[in-house]
Amino acid sequence: MENSYEKDLPWIDTHTHLHAKRFNRERGNILQWMQDTGMRNIEIPIEYDSNFLMWEKLAGFENARFAAGVHPTRVSKITAKDARKQLEKLAVYPDTVAIGETGLDFHVATLDTEFVNQMEEWFEYFLDLADQVNLPVILHTREADERILEILKKKRRQFKGVIHCFQGDVELANQYMELGFHLGIGGSVTYTDRCSALRKAITDIPMERIVLETDCPYLTPESLEGYNTPKNLPLIAGMVAELKGVDIIYVKEKTAHNAKKLFGL
Repeated sequence: MENSYEKDLPWIDTHTHLHAKRFNRERGNILQWMQDTGMRNIEIPIEYDSNFLMWEKLAGFENARFAAGVHPTRVSKITAKDARKQLEKLAVYPDTVAIGETGLDFHVATLDTEFVNQMEEWFEYFLDLADQVNLPVILHTREADERILEILKKKRRQFKGVIHCFQGDVELANQYMELGFHLGIGGSVTYTDRCSALRKAITDIPMERIVLETDCPYLTPESLEGYNTPKNLPLIAGMVAELKGVDIIYVKEKTAHNAKKLFGL
């Protein structure tokens, strides 16, 4: 077991959407719980407008840090003429620690050539922005790993960032890790049937390349009902610990160390 990591670190949820409407009633209680327990999070925008809304909704929560970006399925809805200029301003805010989430999503039912071209154009833009401001990039790769890897490899450089909601096998994990990425492990690791390849891969993925995420309110762990919250991060860590045959405290502290180093927390 690799021991060169900082001890006594708090839980770090590297992918949350706490600004979502679903949290309007309980947001205050969840943020208070996170404050009381010391949990830190990285808040990820979905819509273009989320880049501004999330700062408002999480105002005063000292443990939050933010990303700047637009979810790939929402890029066609960007209408602001100065969108890129505004995103570039947000990218250099002191509490902005990542670019994203960005990438491609080929699961979308209304997929057509024009939409794919839009996603790829914005994906390339955010990759270049992350490089320009020297921040890690958070990638959304749903059913699009092959094309995403093609685009990344054409850049002919190493990256720093996270493959959000990684659900692939060890071969796919290795391809991303060879490019410099960490793997975001969330509620999917608890899905015994749907994500068997991921559960098998976890045993071979080095702890040095894992960060934890809930993607709340999405991807609720298998044993629970309702929408996901940061309170479920220990359940995800527990499954990683079980699959790797290590102590949950080690998973907590090692993944927190990884996140702290990657995002400059």
